[in-house]
Amino acid sequence: MKYLKLIFEMFRDGLLGSGKRNKILVIPVEINVRELNGAIQLAHEAAKKGWFVIIGGKSSLFPVIPFLPSAFVYLKSIVPGEVHIQKSLRRFGHRNICHDIEGLTPSNGPSGIKLRFSAASIEEVAHVFFWGKRQWQDTVEQFPELKKKSSVSGSPIVDFWHAHQVWLAKTRRKPDDILFATSFPIVNHPMGKEYFYRSINDAAPDALKEFKAEFDQDAEIQQLGLDLYQDLLVKLATAFPQRTIYLRPHPTEDQDVWNRIKQQHQNIVFARDGEIGSWFDKVGYFIHYNSTTAIQASFYGLDIYSLLPGDRTGIDARFSEPVRLVTTECDTSEAIINNISNDAAQKTALQSFSSIGEFLENAQQGHEQRGASTIVTQLETLFDTEESMKMPRSSLIDAMMTLTVKPLIISCLAWLSYHAPFRSGRMDQLKNRYIYGKLKQPEYDWQAIKESLDIIGASERDVRLRLINRKLFILKRADDA
Repeated sequence: MKYLKLIFEMFRDGLLGSGKRNKILVIPVEINVRELNGAIQLAHEAAKKGWFVIIGGKSSLFPVIPFLPSAFVYLKSIVPGEVHIQKSLRRFGHRNICHDIEGLTPSNGPSGIKLRFSAASIEEVAHVFFWGKRQWQDTVEQFPELKKKSSVSGSPIVDFWHAHQVWLAKTRRKPDDILFATSFPIVNHPMGKEYFYRSINDAAPDALKEFKAEFDQDAEIQQLGLDLYQDLLVKLATAFPQRTIYLRPHPTEDQDVWNRIKQQHQNIVFARDGEIGSWFDKVGYFIHYNSTTAIQASFYGLDIYSLLPGDRTGIDARFSEPVRLVTTECDTSEAIINNISNDAAQKTALQSFSSIGEFLENAQQGHEQRGASTIVTQLETLFDTEESMKMPRSSLIDAMMTLTVKPLIISCLAWLSYHAPFRSGRMDQLKNRYIYGKLKQPEYDWQAIKESLDIIGASERDVRLRLINRKLFILKRADDA
C-alpha cells in the first residue's frame, strides 16, 4: 500500500504504460546522514532537466525497483560481493551507474581499490563517476577496462558543502564549543568486531584473502584509537566545563560506550541528528578520527584536530592522506587541550587544500564545474546514445528473490527478533541487524529535506517535491507536476 502513491505519480506523469523510454533516475541511500544531501543536490539538478527522480532508503527502495519502468540506478558502490544485485537490476531493464561514496578518501593501495571494484562488477555498470583525477587514475591502473566507461565528475556531496558554507556564512560566528566525531565502526559495531570481517567477506572475499593482514592492522589501530578517544573526551569535558561538547558517534557505532561518558558530564550533548554539516555553525573546533568529515569541516573554516599515538607504526600507511593534510595531529590529549585553550592558529583554512593537489582537483573548482551538473550531462548522453540494457528474462525469478523477496523476509524476521521476548543467538543477530538498519536509515525529516532544498537554491518554479512515505520521496520538474 505504501508504494501506491509512487505508482500513481508515475502513471499520472505518463511514465507507466506509455511504451516509450523515459528519463527516470533512482537513488538508493544507505546511510542518510552521509549521503542524503548529496542525493538531493543531484536530484535537483536532474529534475530541472526533466528527470523523474526517486530517492529512498536502500532497504525501502530496492524491493520496489523490479516494478519500475527502465531507469538509471545510481549506486553508492559496486563492491564485488554485490554483483548479483547489479545483475538483478539489469535483468529488469535498468542501467547501473556508480559514484563510489568512499571515493574522496579511499583506503590506501590496491587493497582499498579491490575492496570497492572488481572486473565482474565493472562489467555490470554503464558508467562510473570519480571524485577526482587521482582516484580515477589509481582505479584504472588496477582495472584498465574501466577507462572506457568512466569519468572524473567531482561530487554532488561537495556541491552541497559549497552551498551550505555560503548559506551559513550569512549568520555564522565562531563559537568556542567543540564537535567531537568518533569513527570506530570496526571495533565498536553493534554486531561486534566479527561483523567487520563478515562484511568484507560479503563485499570482496578475494580482497579479504589477499589483504587480510592489512585489515587486521586496521582493526588493531582502531582499537587503540577507541581507547585514546574515550580518555580524550573525558579530559575535554573536564578541562572546558563551560563549553558544550557536541558528541557525534559514527552512525554504525554502538552508542553505549559514549553514552556512559556522556552521563558523567553535563556539558556533553549528543549531536546525532541530521547531516554533520548542520552542526558546524554551532562550533569552532572539530575533533575526529581519520574521518572524511574533516575535509568537509575545512570548508567551513573550523580548527581541526585528531589524536594519534606517539608510536605511529602502520598508521602512515593506513590513514587517509587528504584527511591528514587538513588536520593538526597531536600525540597527547593535553596538546589538543592546550591548542584549544590558546586558540592556536591552524592550517585548516580553505587555502590548505592546495596541498592536496590533484586528489581534490574537481572538488575545488567550485560552482564553475559542479559535480551534479557534470553527472547529469553524462546521464543525458547515456540516455540519448544507449538503448535500455534488457537482459534475458529467464532469470527473473532469481532477480525478484534478490531485490524483493529475500530483503522483505530478512526485514520481517529482524523486526520480529527485535520485539520477540525469546531470542536465540541467531535471533539476536537479526535484532542487531534491525537496530543497525534504523541507525543507518531512520525515517526522513521532511523539514530537513525542505531546508536542504532551500540551501541549494531550489525553487518551486523549477522543481516539485512529492512525499511518498516516511522513507521515500520524489523530485520532478515543476511543469511536469
